[in-house]
Amino acid sequence: RGWPPGSGEMCARRLAILCSRLQLLLCSSHKESVLSFFYPSPEGLAWTQLLLLRLWSYLLSQAEHLPYRHQPALFATLTPLMERGELGPSALLGAPALLLEKYAHVLWQTVGYVVSKLNRKAAPSEVRVFCSHALSIAFFRLPLLRPVLLGAILPPGENRFKHVREWNLPWSLQRAALREGNAAPEPGDASPPGGRGRSSWSSSRSSARDTRAVFASGGTPRGRRERGGAVREADPPLDAWAALWLSQGMANAVPPAVVERALGGRYWRERLRKRGHCFFLLLEHWTRHAPAAMGTQPDESTNWRVVPGHAVLIKAFLLEMRQRPVHLWPESMRSCLAALVQENRPLTQVFARIIVSAAGATSLPPRV
Repeated sequence: RGWPPGSGEMCARRLAILCSRLQLLLCSSHKESVLSFFYPSPEGLAWTQLLLLRLWSYLLSQAEHLPYRHQPALFATLTPLMERGELGPSALLGAPALLLEKYAHVLWQTVGYVVSKLNRKAAPSEVRVFCSHALSIAFFRLPLLRPVLLGAILPPGENRFKHVREWNLPWSLQRAALREGNAAPEPGDASPPGGRGRSSWSSSRSSARDTRAVFASGGTPRGRRERGGAVREADPPLDAWAALWLSQGMANAVPPAVVERALGGRYWRERLRKRGHCFFLLLEHWTRHAPAAMGTQPDESTNWRVVPGHAVLIKAFLLEMRQRPVHLWPESMRSCLAALVQENRPLTQVFARIIVSAAGATSLPPRV
């Protein structure tokens, strides 16, 4: 039997009302720095965290079954849900192991949803924006995901042999990018866990072992001695998310099979490696989310040198600026540039040097 006449429209109205009420609640807060409430006991906080994770997982599982015209309301509800302060690293210290394991599974479920969308050739703009925002959040909260994404965006070979001559900031972009890129898997090492060759998951686990060694030494990184007696520059200290998973013993809370399933397919890696609209959207949302992920307060400035992935992502963007004629920059690239200038002001002089050197007579569009 079919649905009664008008039932579909009634369900759509109820869904819109429910999403609007959820968004109003999720955007409410008792704090000034983050969207969060005060709780009288740790048990009350843990109950709320589990409820938020269940809601997150349920809404994400239903997104694929909704018509496209109803998905924007669902994505608008998921966005403040993922940014709640109850799900931040400071609120999860001392949380039960089952809660942290549930959190890790929900994060990899989100990565799997985003990857499934990136494996398709086309998607509505609302889906692309949500996927970029969700992937930027997962980048910070899943340390094992970082080398996989960075290796796809800037392969190790390109990272090593391509330089940005216009870089004039006090610290070395090339050195920092190589240090971050050392944990990224090689392009040919895409075998699944258990297969031949070194997979991206095994590379991520080796990176996690190195991070655990730093954490065990008290969180103070030391310089490593290379051949010839030279001491390499010390790695930056652990961020809050890496320290959280390692301190709770949950660095490998998710089985490799779950990670393999979430990162399935190759087309999403090719899209990131091309560094087109997908990369620019991801970098823009990553830039805007980085201060919150690093715990920067409203009256503070972000120390971008210790932000995970900063050197590799900035270098990849600068390489695109050098390779593309200025008048052929897409709208997503210009929007990403504006976000970088707004959040990371020292990069403005590097952008200006590249634009001035590229905006010669040969790069101008032909006159009609």
